[in-house]
Amino acid sequence: MSSSTRPELSFAELDLPQYLQETLSKVGYAHANGLQVHPYTFRADAGQVPAYANSFEHMLELFYVNAEVDGVFTDFTDRAVAYLRGH
Repeated sequence: MSSSTRPELSFAELDLPQYLQETLSKVGYAHANGLQVHPYTFRADAGQVPAYANSFEHMLELFYVNAEVDGVFTDFTDRAVAYLRGH
């Protein structure tokens, strides 16, 4: 299900580890101080997608839609670009 077909959730409503909620919530502080946020390195190969995400695309959704990062570093640019074009 794409993020455009469901309401955005706050970090507290997402089933994410506390450390990740705290990290993602700091994006707003960076933006408020004129900084852009580009986390790294997003990996899609086997065993590299963190347990909190169902897939590489779900991980991108968490960061782009919920955390509102400005970009990401990845070796899987084709998949990241495809995700962004679809959203």
